[in-house]
Amino acid sequence: MKKFRKKIKNMLNPTFVKFICICLATGIFFYVRFDQEQTREYIVDVDVINVPAKLAILERDNLQTTVSIRVFKDQYLKLPENILAHIDLTNAKKGSNSYNIILNDKDIKANRSLRVSMLPIDINVTLDNIAYKTVNITPIITGSPIAGASIQGIEFEPRSVNISGAREIISKIDTIKTLNIDITGESNTYKIYRSLSIPKYVNSDSTRTQLEIKFTQNTIRKEYNDLDININNLNNRFNVETKEGVTITKLILEGDQSAMETLANNGLKVSINLEDITESGEYTNKTVSLNIPPQIKIIEIEPANFTVIVKDKNKVKDKDKEVVKDKNKDKDIIKDKEEL
Repeated sequence: MKKFRKKIKNMLNPTFVKFICICLATGIFFYVRFDQEQTREYIVDVDVINVPAKLAILERDNLQTTVSIRVFKDQYLKLPENILAHIDLTNAKKGSNSYNIILNDKDIKANRSLRVSMLPIDINVTLDNIAYKTVNITPIITGSPIAGASIQGIEFEPRSVNISGAREIISKIDTIKTLNIDITGESNTYKIYRSLSIPKYVNSDSTRTQLEIKFTQNTIRKEYNDLDININNLNNRFNVETKEGVTITKLILEGDQSAMETLANNGLKVSINLEDITESGEYTNKTVSLNIPPQIKIIEIEPANFTVIVKDKNKVKDKDKEVVKDKNKDKDIIKDKEEL
């Protein structure tokens, strides 16, 4: 019992009690502190700097790395929005080698309270001797113009570019193509800028070219004969006739294939519009109207003008009645003479 009391007395020693309190406080501090830690991840693009003048990149890994930073909650908001990184090829040699990724942010590297991890930590790069070359540009045309149209020619400037890169890559390049140029439905000449399709790891002194695409129309000429003319918008109280008849004896049209096909599908209609006529009489130099697309032009038409004679139906009836009366009157006179 005495030994037990002695142990209790020793445990209640002020120095021992202080030691226990300090340990508990320290434990609680670190527990709370680490329990509030947060992690932020960055997908970081990696730049390549200081490539030796006589070398060029032939092949390399993906220029990205994932950076994870674990910090206490009160420091989380102080972290940067973006992180930059690079690999330095100052002392690089021809061939395949791995190069360490270096974070650009000095504050992150200097802050020892931050726990920073990165994956991957290096990038493999293959270097080759640099080569230079001048190659022509090739426009890439897709689609088709409207029916009846075709490409007459393509002018573009620049017509060639100077390229540089790893010798193995440059030796396989004979031309630089443009991105696709779609001419579907086109028929008129137009200008356009188009970017060049530059291969990976190749440098070029120009990234686009200006093109002028010229089109020509495949025209068709067709002759029509003895076309009936429709009389449109004539007041019901009139009758009409023409000195030249009511037909077009000869009509020659010319247009591109698409327009001529449209006309063939719709059917050709010829008419004279007499909407402005309000009185009977003789009207000269009346022209016909044709339902042709604007892409079609008239080469020849016979007759080109008409003289239209308009008669009032009521006046004609009255005149006919007078003629009948006169005839009946003549018949009565002849009959009276016979009776005598």
